[in-house]
Amino acid sequence: MEENYSNIYIKFFVALTIIFATAQTYTYAMPGAGAPCVISGSPTNLGVVTAGDDCASAGSLGALDVPCACDGGTIVPTQVSGSTVGATAEDPYGTIINCGGIIGNNMASPAADVWYTFDVSGNSLNLDIVSTMSEISIGVYSDPGGGCGSLIPQGCANDASGSLSTIFENIVPGMTIYLQISGADETDFGDFTLTLSNDVSCFACILENNLTVNPPPINGTYQGGQTVDFCYSITDFSQENTNWLHGIVPVFGSGWDLGTLVVSPPGTCEPTGGGTWGWFTNIPTPSDGNVDGFFFDGDQINGPPDGNPTNNYGDDCGAGSPNGNFIVSGWDFCWSINAQDCIEGGDLGINILNYADGETGSWTDLACEVDFTYSFASSITCCPISIVSSTPTCAATCDGTATVDGLGALGAGAGPWDYTWENASGTVISSNTNVNGPETLINLCAGTYTITVTDNNGCVTVIDVTVGLIPTPTLTLNNPAPVCSPATVDITAGAISSTDVGTIAYYTDVAMTSLVPDATAVGAGTYYVEATNSGCTTNGSIVVTVNTTPTLTLNNPAPVCSPLTVDITAGAI
Repeated sequence: MEENYSNIYIKFFVALTIIFATAQTYTYAMPGAGAPCVISGSPTNLGVVTAGDDCASAGSLGALDVPCACDGGTIVPTQVSGSTVGATAEDPYGTIINCGGIIGNNMASPAADVWYTFDVSGNSLNLDIVSTMSEISIGVYSDPGGGCGSLIPQGCANDASGSLSTIFENIVPGMTIYLQISGADETDFGDFTLTLSNDVSCFACILENNLTVNPPPINGTYQGGQTVDFCYSITDFSQENTNWLHGIVPVFGSGWDLGTLVVSPPGTCEPTGGGTWGWFTNIPTPSDGNVDGFFFDGDQINGPPDGNPTNNYGDDCGAGSPNGNFIVSGWDFCWSINAQDCIEGGDLGINILNYADGETGSWTDLACEVDFTYSFASSITCCPISIVSSTPTCAATCDGTATVDGLGALGAGAGPWDYTWENASGTVISSNTNVNGPETLINLCAGTYTITVTDNNGCVTVIDVTVGLIPTPTLTLNNPAPVCSPATVDITAGAISSTDVGTIAYYTDVAMTSLVPDATAVGAGTYYVEATNSGCTTNGSIVVTVNTTPTLTLNNPAPVCSPLTVDITAGAI
């Protein structure tokens, strides 16, 4: 047991309970006490789901079954049948390199590939695929929200037998995943059966983490010399065996220029006078040799930072930490780095290693060795990467626009440029040469368009742009019940049911040029209604009926003598 009585703060491990001098008690689940999920032998079979020939047309598998909470429950896998027969390779072809962290173990490229997309709620992905292809290549990408143009490579796997079973560990719960499947080359076609499930690592320390990349790679590549910003965030950490987070180490591929590295360490959960996060070099690790990275230096028990993070504990962000915090906002380890100047295909991968204080600090009880390495994969392209933009369209009018600029994000493109546009069916819809600057197409329907850009140096890049679809307003118009004069009708209340509507206007004429002065009090007539949503409109008409109220003139009839009677309907009214 280590003690610091001046801070009245104790870190020690007993069989089941950790007790802090603050009178808080934290019950520790011994490693092995949790029960991992069991994968059911009866998957949910979706049958044949057509996979897209590219990312933009990826076949949707919906959400995978939610993992159990480490209680020995069952995960029901999702199974689907598909085929690469008739698939084509994109140009240029985007793949992930160094599969499984093995240098040179790359996905097949180019190859006839197909794509699926699905949502996950666990931090690992179990994948099994059996195919009739001679070889199999799998790429896993996450979507931070920008769709196919901003995918972040998560990992890859391949096998010379045409089938494989593997687990991808660096998955962010709640993320949308894109899956790329191919054979050995552009002629290796076949059918396959794919089985997927997501799981949680029951004995890991890092339970939730994610990587933010700005800008994301385009077709898995960055341009030589481009600056990229990264933030690796940990949002849920389990203090297994009383281990506290101690080190995060990004290991950079050979394509990065380490001389441009700028780091930004996170804040700490330690109270004032405790440790701090910093960037340290040549720190020994149990299995990775000496490394450079973010490490925690100093703590409330062993004293303030002294430049040697190996002689102290990690950052205590658990429920029993001195300031009572549980990690909710997390640690953000950020850095900026440039790709090296043009080295075609240069490795821009990053493997993010993690260490608890039982591994690289002074805590003596080991844990967290099962935490996975978060991997990011990319490579260098020497051709300038064109930039694209678009405006959405209304469904009925096809009035969207799209713009491509061969100059590129870094301004390195050499004009003039040749631009060739294809629609989702591969039909060329525009082709222009020697264009001095960007090119914009108008009157486009919603969909994905592929643009081939050739600059004056012969560099060719292919990029997709998506024209979005603005939802068309929906109107349900019902004529109000007739009223009697001099009553008026409120045609805004109850008579109109609408969805996806931004504004509603009411007119007196069919040309819809004259607005109704007050739509809450109208007389008899036909009124014209127009619903607008971001410039897209739907219209219709509504009829208001106001009946004339009758006028009565009543005269008392002349008196008569009994037994005579009087006809009050004749002449008296």
